[in-house]
Amino acid sequence: MELYELTFALEESTNQDQIRVRAWIDSDMDAGLGNEAELPLVKASGARWSGTFTLRANKPFAFAYRIGLLTEPGARWSLVIRRRERAESVLLEDADVVTTRKEWLLGTCDVGS
Repeated sequence: MELYELTFALEESTNQDQIRVRAWIDSDMDAGLGNEAELPLVKASGARWSGTFTLRANKPFAFAYRIGLLTEPGARWSLVIRRRERAESVLLEDADVVTTRKEWLLGTCDVGS
């Protein structure tokens, strides 16, 4: 098992008290829909959250992530997923601008061996 970290951050959002962020990880995309698990997020500072999770590391694979976001339109978000225990640790980086008050961010992350 390897340890991974998901970090989500928001910029340019003025109403910090109204921001809500939740994340889910699906570690087996070949299985049914019941394999997704919510990732507990810890608010680091300002509008930045992170959570850690473990995944099997015996072969190259991909996992899915889903982020639910409630904030002001126009806020810029960024997402980083990385391995915690390797030097070349960044697996995925993404960023964009929120267009609606409630958004869902969905994606997959490839993990090499």
